[in-house]
Amino acid sequence: MNILLLGSGGREHALAWRIARSPRLSQLFIAPGNPGMSLYGTCMPRIGVTDFAAIAALIRREHIELLVVGPEVPLVEGIVDYLHGEAGLTDLLIVGPDAKGAQLEGSKDFSKAFMQRYGIPTAAYRSSRGALDLPARVSSSRSTSMVSSARSSSLRTVVTGAYSLLLRTTSVLARAIRA
Repeated sequence: MNILLLGSGGREHALAWRIARSPRLSQLFIAPGNPGMSLYGTCMPRIGVTDFAAIAALIRREHIELLVVGPEVPLVEGIVDYLHGEAGLTDLLIVGPDAKGAQLEGSKDFSKAFMQRYGIPTAAYRSSRGALDLPARVSSSRSTSMVSSARSSSLRTVVTGAYSLLLRTTSVLARAIRA
């Protein structure tokens, strides 16, 4: 069986190590992979995990029978839906959920709302829809820990900056109270 593994991190390295030991394996392709993973299969460093057209072409060219998707980004962006919508790939075996299912891992807001809706125990949370209300949310939070899950790097920067400011302010206040 020819298998394609997507990813290049530690999780994918462990998967490559294990898949390479399968007696059913004919060839293992890893996209993009990393130099250490070349011990277990053929790395395809020019194919990114979100280059769906290149991935589909590789699957066709190398007669891939099983795709194992390691990182969450291609799942959230819909690789399963894309490939199953491609002619000749509708029956491809894929380890990983479609885009809707991937939201549970890819969106903290979605997963928290899902857990609350179905009575699954989870920690309390509040969600912000924009960067402008983050400083107020951060400063009014009674929690000493926060999780930032922003979709864009600019929003992540704002969240990180607001949280960093809160930590510095809290540290200064704590020193002033102790003095």
